[in-house]
Amino acid sequence: MKVLQLPLSEIGFYSKLMLDYTEGHPDLVPFYKYIPHLNSFPDVIENRNQFPFHRVELVSELTEQHANYFEKFPLVKSNVDSIANSNTYTVTTGHQLCIAGGPSYFIYKIISTIKLAQELKTKYPQYNFVPVYWMATEDHDIEEINHVHVYGKKLIWETKEQGASGRLKTDSTTKFLEELIDLFKNEAYGNEVAKLLNEAYANHSTLAEATRSFVLSLFGEQGLVVIDADSAPLKKLFSSIIRDELDEQASSSIVEKTSARLEKNYKIQVNPREINLFYLEDQLRARIVKDDHQNYRVLQTDLKFSREFIHDLVDKQVERFSPNVIMRPLYQEKILPNLAYIGGPGELAYWLQLKDLFEHYSVSYPVLVPRNNALIVPSKALDKFSKLGFSEKDLFRNFDDLVREWLAAQEEISPGIEEAKEKLKSIYVELEKLFLVADPTLAPSVQAEMQKVSNGLDNLGKKGQAALKRKHEVALNQIQSVLDKVNPNQIPQERYENFLGFYVKSGSEIITELINQFQPFEYKMTMIVD
Repeated sequence: MKVLQLPLSEIGFYSKLMLDYTEGHPDLVPFYKYIPHLNSFPDVIENRNQFPFHRVELVSELTEQHANYFEKFPLVKSNVDSIANSNTYTVTTGHQLCIAGGPSYFIYKIISTIKLAQELKTKYPQYNFVPVYWMATEDHDIEEINHVHVYGKKLIWETKEQGASGRLKTDSTTKFLEELIDLFKNEAYGNEVAKLLNEAYANHSTLAEATRSFVLSLFGEQGLVVIDADSAPLKKLFSSIIRDELDEQASSSIVEKTSARLEKNYKIQVNPREINLFYLEDQLRARIVKDDHQNYRVLQTDLKFSREFIHDLVDKQVERFSPNVIMRPLYQEKILPNLAYIGGPGELAYWLQLKDLFEHYSVSYPVLVPRNNALIVPSKALDKFSKLGFSEKDLFRNFDDLVREWLAAQEEISPGIEEAKEKLKSIYVELEKLFLVADPTLAPSVQAEMQKVSNGLDNLGKKGQAALKRKHEVALNQIQSVLDKVNPNQIPQERYENFLGFYVKSGSEIITELINQFQPFEYKMTMIVD
């Protein structure tokens, strides 16, 4: 494999907000706590130690969730056990439970997290750092997680279930798995991927358990810990904030004020609700609202609770409450000994709206770490692209712009057309002078004729360009073919293509290469030429 590194700032891959964050722009400094750098972590650790934390309860829950994997992945057991020790901390990423992993960037987030934990251990060997994948098991947008794109095909997992994604039953995945595995049957690691998928989805009854199996099959040897926070023991540790949110609704006003300041220079990512909690049951995750009589209602249902009843529910069935996008980061940092959160541009943008909320609840705010980015390109495609005179940076440009430049370098028509139009203009100026002598009212007619001829030349130019495109059709198709691999359907490859489509060709070698190449706090596109 050949590896190239391209600065994200040079290929237009980052928004203004993310560029400003990575460059430490003064406008963003008030919205985060730590400079994103390895040297920040002694301060982060010192700060984290000032906040109360329930290691025993967390280790107990993680042990129960991972018990079936300890024998196969000893480092997972070692990492879970180590969380009981005061010198162990976590670095965390989170993501939806996308079937078969969904878009590739899910995998890149996990690799970024593992690599950061490794780099921290090297720099600060007196501490232990555990990589954690926080499964978003309570999300309920099924349309976002029920499909993959592989080899130009979109495969959909058809399910009629609703509610929290982690509780979805996997018995309806059979047809989807058969179609996906069939696509891989002739690939070098097709049998390995088939075994991995069947082990995950055929042998586990819920999407949460299937996703844990899937992810640990890929990353268990690196000691990744996979947490499902749809858990009564864990939510009990968060219950005081749940109760306060129901009573005071402080999060809404705090985040709105922060967002108003942030919005002066940047587009905000999320808007808070009056109550930033959902009510959760099997087949149901619906917003909790307060009515005019100060009772609590669950939207989409007939459920209505008094203040006393809902407080009793928090005490006795806290698992019925599910934090939304505003409260979930708070929940995560409340229960984990966490130092850093690894996320994409959209995620980190909404974390920047939450610093004041963390301070209000006296919860430790982590270092925000942009995930690493990757692009996997076949060597033959890149060779053809290079032979056409393009560089790697051109992979991220617009097709029409590349075509225009390439055709101009071959045999440009536009300059000749413009030159002819200038000559015609001078001729018609002289004609206009002649006609003005005869009859001044004829000047508009002269100008109209000139415009008609000019328009005709423009049309000839367009026909000429079309002829050039036909003449060089093979080359232009090659350009389009390469760009389609980089930006399929005008979407960055990592946000569209499923990672298994790459894994099935080279196996775990591709993961090893990405772990080796990814570097925390280096904002580059890692291009794997395979």
